[in-house]
Amino acid sequence: MVKEKIKVAILDDHQPIIDGYVFRLKDHPRVEIVATARYGNELDPMLENNYTDVLILDVSVRNDPVGKSYFATPQAIPRVLKIYPHLKILVISMHNHRMLIKNLLDFGASGYILKDDHEQINNLGDVIISTFDGEMTLSKAIYQSLLEKYAKTEFPKLTPREFETLSLLFVKPDTLQNELAEELGIAASTIRNSLSKIYLKLGVNSQLAAVLKAQELGFLPPKPTPVIFNQED
Repeated sequence: MVKEKIKVAILDDHQPIIDGYVFRLKDHPRVEIVATARYGNELDPMLENNYTDVLILDVSVRNDPVGKSYFATPQAIPRVLKIYPHLKILVISMHNHRMLIKNLLDFGASGYILKDDHEQINNLGDVIISTFDGEMTLSKAIYQSLLEKYAKTEFPKLTPREFETLSLLFVKPDTLQNELAEELGIAASTIRNSLSKIYLKLGVNSQLAAVLKAQELGFLPPKPTPVIFNQED
């Protein structure tokens, strides 16, 4: 009996990366790529218009073609899973920040592999099948990092709400507190309390300092270097 193909969508803002995934998966008997997107603001329409079993997601993604804003990947994961509870999210990224990875997994990502993990990338079809079947796939370097370094190192413990707040500040650093509250769907007093707790845990006293400290600790990835694209890109 032939099994139904696993439907895969891809979000990565580098076209050569997408092309590489498509090349590796195009002849796989169990995998069908149903859609690809390069910008964060295309994620919702892509999922709305294409039934997806497994979403391949990068961490640092531009939100639009201009490249002046970035997509809040950590915030998007629980939001998307709330809408599509069956969805499996496989993060493939160049970032090996253990606290960022731990938080993304806590938020609901089904696996995290590194773009330079040649063994996993070369067997991407099998990784997708494992992810679809409910297994958590991690690059060996990530597994060792989470198992060894995190166990031996003391880090501030952020709640999911605090991490979500930091993730939003990461992509929108100039957001006012009332705008933060509105976007997160919480009261202004709640966001003030949340920020106060974040500042205390990180030992800072401003939104910008909180983001920089979170990046230093590996809770957030470094911001991508802005790239100027020509008209053919």
